[in-house]
Amino acid sequence: MGLGSLSGRGKKRCALREQVKMFVKRVRGKRDPSGREETDPLLPLGESTAQRPSDVEAQVQACLWDGRLVEACVCIQEAERAGHAPATQLYGAVSCQVLGILAEALSGNPACLERMPAAVEAILWGQKCCLDQQGKGPSYTPVNWRQQFHQLVEKSVSRNIPQLPSPDSGRTLQAYLREVQVTVLSELLQLAPCLKPARLLGCIVKSYNKHIFQQLQQALGRSLQVSEIFLLLEWVARVYHSENFMGHPDIQDHSIKETDVLLVTDWIQKAEKKLLHAVQEEVSKRLDMILQNERETPDAYPYESDEDYIKLQVDVIQVLNSVITEAGNISHVLKPKVQQVCTEELLVFLQKYQAGENKFLRSKKAKNSLSAKLHPLKIVNRCISLREYLQKITGDKSDVNYLKGLSSLEDTESQARGLILHELIISSKALLRAYIRKGEKSMEDLIDNTKEYFTILPMKKQAAHKVLLESSYCRICFLYLKTLLKTDHTRLLEKWGDVEGRMEQDAGILHAAFSQLSPDVKQWSVVLLRVAEMLRVSDEDALKQLGSFLLRDIPEVRPADRVTVQEQGRGSLLAVNASGFTSRLYESHMSVYAAVGMQHYSCAQNCVPQFRFDCFLCFSKRQLRSLLQWKGSLSARQVTAVLGACEEVRVWLRQTSDPQDPQDPLDPKPLRWGCCFSCLW
Repeated sequence: MGLGSLSGRGKKRCALREQVKMFVKRVRGKRDPSGREETDPLLPLGESTAQRPSDVEAQVQACLWDGRLVEACVCIQEAERAGHAPATQLYGAVSCQVLGILAEALSGNPACLERMPAAVEAILWGQKCCLDQQGKGPSYTPVNWRQQFHQLVEKSVSRNIPQLPSPDSGRTLQAYLREVQVTVLSELLQLAPCLKPARLLGCIVKSYNKHIFQQLQQALGRSLQVSEIFLLLEWVARVYHSENFMGHPDIQDHSIKETDVLLVTDWIQKAEKKLLHAVQEEVSKRLDMILQNERETPDAYPYESDEDYIKLQVDVIQVLNSVITEAGNISHVLKPKVQQVCTEELLVFLQKYQAGENKFLRSKKAKNSLSAKLHPLKIVNRCISLREYLQKITGDKSDVNYLKGLSSLEDTESQARGLILHELIISSKALLRAYIRKGEKSMEDLIDNTKEYFTILPMKKQAAHKVLLESSYCRICFLYLKTLLKTDHTRLLEKWGDVEGRMEQDAGILHAAFSQLSPDVKQWSVVLLRVAEMLRVSDEDALKQLGSFLLRDIPEVRPADRVTVQEQGRGSLLAVNASGFTSRLYESHMSVYAAVGMQHYSCAQNCVPQFRFDCFLCFSKRQLRSLLQWKGSLSARQVTAVLGACEEVRVWLRQTSDPQDPQDPLDPKPLRWGCCFSCLW
């Protein structure tokens, strides 16, 4: 009875004691106003409630067991200030747990990911509460935990990031880049919820940036194909900062802030330099292979399809377009640089190609059989296509090498046209003599001969066919004038009666015939109408005006004259034989000459190969005199007066007209001509 009663009374006493302590805490607070430790009123006087070292260690161990890392740190700090706890040993225990959790979480342990926020809070607490100890004390003190976290990140990133495959591993660069993208993004997204609030995610992003570009730098040190370099550049320029990688909405704030711009730009510059060198080598190699295949493949005869005759230019354009288009897809700054490399390689290719073709055109084989005639037709079509493409991809139209390339293409094309049209011109010349001088033939005979000639020519849908039509149209018109002016005017009047009317009628017949062969052909027969108009009038003032128009539309450029262009800034001279600019290249060349200045010389040294453009009409003062004298009914004084007035107008037009402006102040419809009129005399 006594023992049981005492036990019951003891329990009641303990409960009452706890109630009193709670009451005292509510009334007096945890500390009294004097700052002294709170005492238990039920304990004997002088007995303190301060924790002993063993109690602190137990409390820290309990916090670590429950994952309350910050609370453990606070407990250690309070005990350290009171001088009752071995802080060094206790901080070491907390440091082991904090860094252990972070290491396991960075390695991808799901269990540690749940405990990672507590470890991150402990790191932040150490940064905030121990600023006075920055850089002091052992590595396991709270203030140094952030630095140790960075070291853990470096080890984790170097261990987790996929490694660049060896050249003989069989893995492609594309597969490697895809693996890097998937691995890095998945890890960043996994760690972002824990590290973003503490602003520690940027540390991991920065480390990945450094390791990725180190591996990309190693990749540039290898022997790479053009396609592989394009792949690396496109991945860095288009994918790296996209929403599918570092630009993901959940991490983009940290990735943008931690991006080392100099690291990226330095790598891009090195990759660009390597790309341009690789493009130059690969394009040169592929163009040489195209040329070699062309030389080893005989012409297809009989003619079967256009494909046999356009393969070379199609292959060349495809090779160059592939790299230019790929560069444009990556950057509008990279594209012009790649275009410049392609332009230089195309000019080298054209030199090699034309060397072989010019040798063929000068050989006897080029003048024999129909099969040999088809090859010059192929040359014309190639020169047209390659010239147009060269103009398209060239950035600097004043470059001397570019102008040389255009001139050489036109020279080769002119020779090939001459071979193709040689028989037609000979037969047309004979028919025109029989028609104008003897009256034995008619214009219908000339038209039938021309149509029959072009019927047997293949490639009717290609540009070469139209060029040949226009060239033959132009030559026939001036053969007509040449034959006309070599015929006695009085006898021609007796035979035709109305010479001017017959010329106008023949001009209409010619244009109608060539329009059937090519609906949008230029009306070269207008020169016959202009000459007929001059023959019809006798008024001196009207002749001055018409003669001025003729000299304006058909500028005088004698065969001995040359145009020398001083290229600005380089001091190199381009001497061009101006006796035969084509109408197609007239405007492009004149724009260059207008920009850098024009000078005329009767002779020039160090000339490039002469242009042999036979489609730029030149009409001189001497030729106009011959036309006026053939007309008759004019005195020597009238002829001199007309020539003097026309010369003054011609000089004025040269000084005031803009070569790039087709509109002339004297005539609302000025004409562009395209044949060498000097052949009339």
